[in-house]
Amino acid sequence: ALRVLSLQPRTTARPEPAVAVNTELWAGASAVEGRDDEGFRLLLTQLCEMVGRSKNAQWTEMAFAAAMEPGQWSDDAARGNAVAALSGLARGLAATGQPLSRWLASTSDQAAEGVARAEDLFTRTVDVARSTECSSDDRNAAIEFLRYGTWDQVGEALLSIATGDDPAHLKQAAINSLRSFSDTAVAEELLGEFNAQTPAIRRAMLDLLLSRPAWCDVL
Repeated sequence: ALRVLSLQPRTTARPEPAVAVNTELWAGASAVEGRDDEGFRLLLTQLCEMVGRSKNAQWTEMAFAAAMEPGQWSDDAARGNAVAALSGLARGLAATGQPLSRWLASTSDQAAEGVARAEDLFTRTVDVARSTECSSDDRNAAIEFLRYGTWDQVGEALLSIATGDDPAHLKQAAINSLRSFSDTAVAEELLGEFNAQTPAIRRAMLDLLLSRPAWCDVL
């Protein structure tokens, strides 16, 4: 389905039926022309989420392959489109009970290069999430995307933001993303920095810790 859009905000020729998920998706893809980056990425995320929810292995693999093509990594804007696409796929796969990290681990050898680029995408996104030179909106979007990575890829960065000196809304975003993980380090690190937080962040931390029985044992 991403090949319909080619990850670019423009109208394309009508695809073969096997590529178009349904007529509604095609209508949405055709309406992309003239949209700003935010509008295009929102549509891209929604489209890819529907692909992920479809439980159609061929569509999912095609969408992933198109998002991870080397040609889509020419600049920051293109990488932003890849993040939007992968976020949508991750949401769709999660709705079927399959986390993105598990899906990536189960892909065929033919997808190895794409998986490697996905890992690189998470590494780059960690840098954006932690960078004080990036805009608040870009950092917030990066932090939200990190919930789809593995703990080894993103855990330290999310904990650092949640417990550090970043603005409250970014700390809250990091705490929300930590809900995707079950590592005991989450409870230990948050409790270790609990007294240094504002009342609002303390409440957010407690809500998170009380959401998992294993973390409650650390309280």
